[in-house]
Amino acid sequence: MDGMIDLLTTATRCWRLARDQHAPTQQRLHAVLATRHGEMLAPVFDSIIRLLEAVLGRPIAVGDLAPSEDERLLAGLLDGSRTCDANVHCSAGLAAALDGAVKSMRIMMTMSPPSSAAAPA
Repeated sequence: MDGMIDLLTTATRCWRLARDQHAPTQQRLHAVLATRHGEMLAPVFDSIIRLLEAVLGRPIAVGDLAPSEDERLLAGLLDGSRTCDANVHCSAGLAAALDGAVKSMRIMMTMSPPSSAAAPA
């Protein structure tokens, strides 16, 4: 789980920074995930984070040293230990889209698991 949390926080923080800078998120994700041989996950991360923001109705929050609650929610959604809280109100369509993105991410991580350490330069 620690490796997944590290990967998720790295990708989520990269995505958040790219969005805040109005930069292309998938390009940035591809670059950061390539250091872990996980570049194929860039579009999946982009999609799931965008959907999570839509479900939450606000920008995703990232942590500094420790994972934020949003980052922990994303990790929990992916490992099956969490669901969107009852106080999150979204359409059935958004909920289904997020569920599909979670399943897609699980499949992609199983098919092409990124390494937990950065690739040598």
